[in-house]
Amino acid sequence: MTSLVETVAALAQPWADLYRASDLLQFGLHATHLTGIAVAGGTALGADRLALRLGKRPAAQRLAFLAALAAKHRRVLTALAFVVASGVLLLLAQVRSHLPSPFFWIKMTTLGLLLWNGSRLRRAERRLLAAPEHTREEWGEMETHAARSAGLWVAMALLGVILTTLR
Repeated sequence: MTSLVETVAALAQPWADLYRASDLLQFGLHATHLTGIAVAGGTALGADRLALRLGKRPAAQRLAFLAALAAKHRRVLTALAFVVASGVLLLLAQVRSHLPSPFFWIKMTTLGLLLWNGSRLRRAERRLLAAPEHTREEWGEMETHAARSAGLWVAMALLGVILTTLR
């Protein structure tokens, strides 16, 4: 792993030097990353919370929520694109501290699980929209994915703090 870290660090050195030399660049990149997390995570957590609360409501109310959910998914995915782009640039500026860190790899695994869960949630959403008279039990899959999503978003935030604090 050390030779890989050193190879990537050497390739990224011009970017790392530019990053370290510019407070404005550091601020802008961190602001983009944190704003993206706030928008994506906040939107997702709000939708997750509502999905969990709607389980006991009539199917018509759940359908109205599902109809609006696609716009929320677009907002989350757009914000996540900014998070990933800024995250890659942050990684390239700090290769030697991040690549060997187990917290970095745990965070990347958590991101992968978050994306996997999001795709499962979208699949459940489509299935429920196709069955307007779905049952409370059929809604349970949506609740499972929403609860998992909420937990993963919280884990992502905590891992980000750990990663930036423990270098």
